[in-house]
Amino acid sequence: MTTNLSGRRVLVPGGTGGVGAGIVRAFLEAGADVVVPTRSDARGAELRAVLGDLGRSPLLHLPTHDYTTFTGAPRCWHPPWSRCAAASTT
Repeated sequence: MTTNLSGRRVLVPGGTGGVGAGIVRAFLEAGADVVVPTRSDARGAELRAVLGDLGRSPLLHLPTHDYTTFTGAPRCWHPPWSRCAAASTT
């Protein structure tokens, strides 16, 4: 059975790693809007390459910043990512 997650948003911390990339792939294939915070553009590019065609999906969002600090974390929820602000609650 295939789950349809169209219209849903998910946040996948650690989504650039091996297991995380598989989770990102599953959510994208189900139609979810997926936010994967990353600390470098290079890691985001690697994830896009691993995902192949799914890496070019408009549903994949890769905000780059240091979200491991108190000052860096809030930036994940401000424009241009404001449409994904509910990612952790939807």
